[in-house]
This record gives sequence, C-alpha cells and structure tokens, in this order.
Amino acid sequence: MAACTEKPKVLVLGGTGFIGRNFVQFLIKNDLASKIRVCDKVPPQMAWMNASHKECFANPLVEFKHANLISASSMAGVFTTAGGEFDLVINLAAETKYGQSDKVYSEGIVKLSLNCAREAAKRDVGFYIEMSSGQMSTSDKKAMREDMKAEPWTNLANHKLEVEKELQNIPGLKYSIIRPAIVYGLGDRHGLAQGMISDLVAQVFGIPYEFLGSVKSNLVRVNMSGVVEDINDKHMAPWAEACTKDGITNTPLNPFIDQELLYNKPVYLDGSKLEETGFTYDTPSLQVTHLQQILDDYSKIHLFPQCLLSGKTTLSDQLPDLDISDDLPPLEDLNIANGNDS
Repeated sequence: MAACTEKPKVLVLGGTGFIGRNFVQFLIKNDLASKIRVCDKVPPQMAWMNASHKECFANPLVEFKHANLISASSMAGVFTTAGGEFDLVINLAAETKYGQSDKVYSEGIVKLSLNCAREAAKRDVGFYIEMSSGQMSTSDKKAMREDMKAEPWTNLANHKLEVEKELQNIPGLKYSIIRPAIVYGLGDRHGLAQGMISDLVAQVFGIPYEFLGSVKSNLVRVNMSGVVEDINDKHMAPWAEACTKDGITNTPLNPFIDQELLYNKPVYLDGSKLEETGFTYDTPSLQVTHLQQILDDYSKIHLFPQCLLSGKTTLSDQLPDLDISDDLPPLEDLNIANGNDS
C-alpha cells in the first residue's frame, strides 16, 4: 500500500454502476485518492448519471477505461498504470440482473471476478476488495454472520459464493469480501426492498396495500410463476403508458420483478464486524423523504415519469385488481402447512 502520507491509486472495476459511481464520488469529495481509474463496459456518458455523478467523473483525477472484464486479454490494459501498481482495487463489476441462466452468471460473475482477482495477485496490488452478495443465508429472527453456513437463495448469490471459494485458492492475493444487504440511494437503477418500503411507497403514490394471510400466501406458492407473470403483465402496460405520456423513450427503470425476489427470504445481516472498524451509518433507516429524493433524481434526468409524481396520474388509477386465483386448484385439494402471515 502507499505510505500513510500518500493518497492511494485506486482502480474501480465496474465503476459506472450504482455502487461504483457513488464510491468514486466519495473518493473525490473527501479527497482520498491521488488517481482513480474506472473500468467498465458502459461509458459514463451512457450510464444514466445525474449531474453530481457527472461532475465527479469529469474531475481530472478520474480516468475512464472501457474494458470487457470477461476477457482475460483485457486485464493487462486495465491494470497497467504509470508509477507502480494500484494500491487498492475494488471489484464491483458483475452481472446484477436476477433470473439469468447459469451460463450468463458463470461468465458475468465467476469468470469476470476471477480474471480480475488473478491479475491483482499477479501484480501484487496493495489490497483487493470483492463485492459479493448478502443473499447467502436467511432468517427473520437471527442476524446472519460471516462465519455461518452459506446457503444462497438466489442463483446470482450462488455464483457469488463460488467466487468467494475460488479467491481462497489464488496465491498471494491480499483481499477482503463484502456482502452487502439491500443497496439503495440516488442513482440506484434496480429498485428497493419489498416489505420495508411498502408503507413509504403507499405514502408517495397513494397506493393502498395489504398483506395476505398464510392461506392465500400458500395458494400463491402453488402457482408462483403464473402469479408473477400476471403481476408483471398488469404493471408493465400502465408503466409504458406513463413513460409515453412524459416522452420517456429510454430508461433502465421498470416495475418488472423476478420470481426469486418474492420468496419469503428475509435479508437480516449482522453488521458488527463492519461496525468494529468504526463505521457508522449516515442513513440508518429509510424514510419517505429518502424515497422522494430518489424519485426526484430519476425525474430530473428523465428516467421516471413526472406524471406519476405530480398527481395527474396515479398508479392506483391505472393498475387493475390482480386476480391470483387463476389456474389454482381448489383449496380442499391442497396440503397447506401452517405458517406466519407474510
């Protein structure tokens, strides 16, 4: 690592994504780096950045390098820099969409991550950080620690775990693994958690909601794929209409939700190891004002329909009642176990 009196040279892999752009912003605003190289397949100009992020990426300390990190031949150009090796390399690059095939995840997570880690070890970089997933285990009663048995409940997390195991076999790699829980904030293009923000969403959009009891919840599980398809079909049409009304022709946002994210799998992580380093949470809990800031940010860069925020059009006006009973067998034919309301 660079001497304590020197600012480190930082390489951010996957740096135009949500976490990456905010990490770069943090480094710039706090004057923490002597050089920042961002490598990504998506250039900043095409990454739907807000004005604040664009300003940080325009800073002379920030250099962008286009690269396909799945290709091992790209590694030399990514890591080579004048004046010695990078002091810190953080890998935020990965396939982040849910519901993808094993082949997509094997290339976009496993192969990509191991290419980067092996090159970091080969060059003896100061320190390497791998961003993994907090979906390694689940409990609604006991916070999950790093030393507990990993039982990934999404296919994405399963491939992240494969990377974690392989990192142990790379000689000379000085590294740490971070397993984030639910990540949200300005610039987040992938949505937020379900239960924790139901009330906040209801306040912002005026949408009434309720939680189904155990009987209805178990009925849904019988035909989960059909219910999810029905939900997505009935949300996508009014979303498209709202975007058309406001002249939005290209946005990464949409209300589509993958089936994996509707399973009863709470994310409850023990953050004590992080807190022992002196880390504190600037925003310990999500409030309605935070959600409003995110939506306003989307609206300013023309990614979210303003009509849904102005009251001229409401989602509750456009979304019909969902019928989850289609194609479900009669209740008396089901063997339903007792469970908590969910």
